[in-house]
Amino acid sequence: MNENFGTNDARRTTSSSLFYAKTAEIPSGPSKKEKLIIQKFRDKFVFMLSEKRGITVCNIPKLQAYLLLLVTLTAGCQATDPKNIEPRISSPIPENINYLQHVQPIIESSCNGCHREGGIAPFSFESPDKVVQLASIIKPSVVSGRMPPFMAKGDCAPYKYDTRLTTAEIETISAWVDAGAPLGDPANSVHAEDPYIPKINRDIVLDLGGPFDASYMDSDNYRCFILDPELTEDAFITGYEVIPGNQKIVHHALVYTIPDDSLEEAMRLDAAEPGKGYTCFSNVVADDSEQIAAWVPGQVARFMPENTGLRLPAGKKILMQIHYNLLAAGDAPPIDNTQLALQIERSANLTTATTYSVLQPFLDIPSDTKDVKFQNILTIPRGGDGIKIHGVTGHMHQLGQSLKMEVIRKSGERECLIDIPSWDFDWQQSFELQSAMQLREGDKVKIECVFDNSQANQPIINGQQVKSRDVSWGEGSLDEMCIGYMLTSF
Repeated sequence: MNENFGTNDARRTTSSSLFYAKTAEIPSGPSKKEKLIIQKFRDKFVFMLSEKRGITVCNIPKLQAYLLLLVTLTAGCQATDPKNIEPRISSPIPENINYLQHVQPIIESSCNGCHREGGIAPFSFESPDKVVQLASIIKPSVVSGRMPPFMAKGDCAPYKYDTRLTTAEIETISAWVDAGAPLGDPANSVHAEDPYIPKINRDIVLDLGGPFDASYMDSDNYRCFILDPELTEDAFITGYEVIPGNQKIVHHALVYTIPDDSLEEAMRLDAAEPGKGYTCFSNVVADDSEQIAAWVPGQVARFMPENTGLRLPAGKKILMQIHYNLLAAGDAPPIDNTQLALQIERSANLTTATTYSVLQPFLDIPSDTKDVKFQNILTIPRGGDGIKIHGVTGHMHQLGQSLKMEVIRKSGERECLIDIPSWDFDWQQSFELQSAMQLREGDKVKIECVFDNSQANQPIINGQQVKSRDVSWGEGSLDEMCIGYMLTSF
């Protein structure tokens, strides 16, 4: 395996970018007002741990479009490695097995998060009759482990909203289908005790201002849209959902607050171009903007950890940047009207949540190769005690093979955060830890990304497989990235 290793305490120059990082000497002892601040991964900064107490500076042009994808704490529909979790059903398969009594609670608990009206799945399982009709495709999907999709290894860490199927549940579904998928008596209907449905209160719903026609854009481009939540008082975002209007062409979406001194320039850019929004491939907003939402394929509604939120000041306008990839649009008109739904809390007692990230931007993946490994390590500087990791996610593009993140304690002990042995660009799930993991000064967070650039693993565009080529870091859909995100509080 080809290995490429670096740390965030190193200096390195490439033909396309300059990477420089250092940890500043800082006074010990945090003040109450100092919070964990992750400055936008803009042209100037990769991350900043508190304005006074620990600084890591980076100069990498054109990173911000991806670099603060907020950890989306989703469950979706998830399943893998069923033997690593306790079975929810321990009794033998009953002779009179039927859907309403025996299978329905499994479907509600593990599948309806996606397979519901308005969910990301192509059809709903909320109607028992509909599930019965689909029984013949449900069995092979769950027996093979393809459904519910849960990309992380089960023995890495305990996660909330873990909807993986147990062996007993898979056997129950299989036996029900083999018995002819009987519906059962509604009088004996059994429901899941506490099904996880990723559904927020849509207190504020914003869109692009109407359908946007992306047909005149380049095939791989970025567009920014100014949105106004019309808040009259400060609030916290405790949940959000980005609803792509056209998933065939929306590659990802990022949402930022617009600093007051940048609003005039954003409005000028918007007015200067025809149609809705304006082109914004690189410089989106100023360095002091705050990112408040994100969407990538496979993500559903997202909630902040308990007693935390993302601050949204009164009167603040926000900017949605959408990466449109028209290469997969086909013959359908590339029309989009993506929506942003916000769940709002006006309590002043919430702790501000933010993201903390580790990445390896120096990717050099030769053509016709596989098992190409890149690693990087972020060391928690002095003053980092008290950082809590609530959730994690990884991000690569279409050549990703596997991704792993772990915490290496100062003592040398290792704790797994996420281990995705088979990367799938269409299922970029994120995972909320059952218990927050606390970091301390001297701990390290390591990311490892493995890529497969063989000809067999190339994406197919317009019915033709792309020819393998040398690939490096970039914002394009056919470029690559290696990023790990942690949703944190301090």
